[in-house]
Amino acid sequence: MRRLYHERLEKKAFRMSLVLMLRDLEPQERARKIEELTEQIFEIPFSEKKTLSRSVIYHWLKEYSNSTDRANLLMPKQRCDRESFRRLSTEQKNALLSWRSENPYRTIAQLREELMAHALTSSTPIPSESTIARFLRSARLDRKTLVQKGTPGAKIRLAYESPCPQWLWLADTKGPNLMVLDVAGQARLAKPILLIDDNSRFFTAACYVFEENEQVVMQLFSQAIALYGIPDSLYVDRGSPYMGHSLKRAATLLGCRIIHTRVRDAAAKGKAERPMRFFYERLETELSLRHTPPTIEEANTYMSALIGQDYHRTVHSSTGQTPEERFFQFPPEHRRFVAKSVLAMVMLPCTRSKVSKTGLIHLHNRQYLVPDGSLYSRWVEVRYDPLAYSSVYVWFSDHYYGEATCM
Repeated sequence: MRRLYHERLEKKAFRMSLVLMLRDLEPQERARKIEELTEQIFEIPFSEKKTLSRSVIYHWLKEYSNSTDRANLLMPKQRCDRESFRRLSTEQKNALLSWRSENPYRTIAQLREELMAHALTSSTPIPSESTIARFLRSARLDRKTLVQKGTPGAKIRLAYESPCPQWLWLADTKGPNLMVLDVAGQARLAKPILLIDDNSRFFTAACYVFEENEQVVMQLFSQAIALYGIPDSLYVDRGSPYMGHSLKRAATLLGCRIIHTRVRDAAAKGKAERPMRFFYERLETELSLRHTPPTIEEANTYMSALIGQDYHRTVHSSTGQTPEERFFQFPPEHRRFVAKSVLAMVMLPCTRSKVSKTGLIHLHNRQYLVPDGSLYSRWVEVRYDPLAYSSVYVWFSDHYYGEATCM
């Protein structure tokens, strides 16, 4: 109310300045002056208009001459139907209040679509987005009031964007925020893991998982490489799934550099954090309203649909292009691909082991005979299939020597 009263006072002061300039002039001189004023450009307080008409100026002069109430003289008149929102029916008002209370992240456009989708609230004409926004603001249910919070003392960060797609990927994990059903029908919390291209904001991989570990990250990274090629660098935080030896060695063999954020500075990956918020607002808050939690397969299907049909095809505010368009502008001949068999081998978990004088290595309480006698008494790199310990592969100095034999 104080803000509105201040606006009215500013408008009154502007009007009064013009009236006081014209009131003592002779009729001919006043008419000439008003003609000049109609051709000028004004900065009218709290108004988008830049010019004044003759009728408006004469109306102010007449009000000044006839009014005896100096307190309200030339004050803008308030609408008697203010805050009544005539274009919103009672059903629409109740629905908007209920939907926004259920999920504060629903946008005005989404709420308007919901009004059109239900028979009870689809009466014509459908209110505009600005009407819906003003109504929610009057009820203190606007997004700024419900969601946004200040972040005092936050670090100042300079904007950075990689020069082209495939130059830098970011990986991140958030949550858990979503409750889903596992194969046994038990409700469990699931976490989303995302890989995003820095230049285009294109998601190269995304899925919900129950367990966040190095093996899952490597599997997702492998799928993304098979589809889109090897990135020059991968930017990750210092969480345990991203600090393992297997991921670093696999990336090194593929010619991809792993870059870690500084200690306690996970927010440096802002471009990966913001999409996490997108999924929370557009997907997780909606799925949480279901009576029965979705299965993890359903959750991943919804995520894939949201990414492919919405996110990738919406123009990004920073790039001015859709992520899909910007990502695939990068020439295919400049992408680095690797054979699936080599990729599968490189992405296996690895560890170091010393070959005995008799040519044996020990792994998971088993003994394996190395395929080459030149490796005896050397420290070798052993890759293995966690689902089949009978398959063990031996590497030395980044060269593959073959499969070890289980003894």
